[in-house]
Amino acid sequence: MRGAWAATAAALLVLGGALAGCTRPPAPETAPTGAPTYQLPPRTVRPSETPLAGATTGDDSASVTVLGLRAHQTFLVGTHADVQARGEFARLRVAVQNDSRTFLSFALADMLLVTADGTAHRPDVQAMAIKRQPETVDLGAQGRIEFDLWYDLPVGSRLRLLRLATLNLEREIPLPPT
Repeated sequence: MRGAWAATAAALLVLGGALAGCTRPPAPETAPTGAPTYQLPPRTVRPSETPLAGATTGDDSASVTVLGLRAHQTFLVGTHADVQARGEFARLRVAVQNDSRTFLSFALADMLLVTADGTAHRPDVQAMAIKRQPETVDLGAQGRIEFDLWYDLPVGSRLRLLRLATLNLEREIPLPPT
């Protein structure tokens, strides 16, 4: 009886493998370089957030992209606290891609938001904690992460750029006027 079960199981495995070979997955899209790309579904932009295209900088080991922004927010609501801005909050949605073969560690405090008057602002510690965003990130090789940066800026501030004083990328990402 055991032999019959084993024979039936083996036959099902062979049949399953044959059937799997009959279907072909859709062809992957290709990047401009001709390399295949992941097929990720589009994501809905969060309420009152402006999606950004082309706001990227980087080198062979890492890249940083500002995906979206929301400016002129007077308060924020978290899971354990609400807080009124001293001025007004700005939120940047950022993605970091580690293209190296080792870990990439960086502090979010070194991602400075520069306003039109030339002042560089660090992320607001209280807002970051309330919105449960990390202080530092350890990103594995070939990994990607997204997070929010929260800044408390003077009322009426116009955003100019995100300055990276981290990731060994002393670079800037221009932002659209707000």
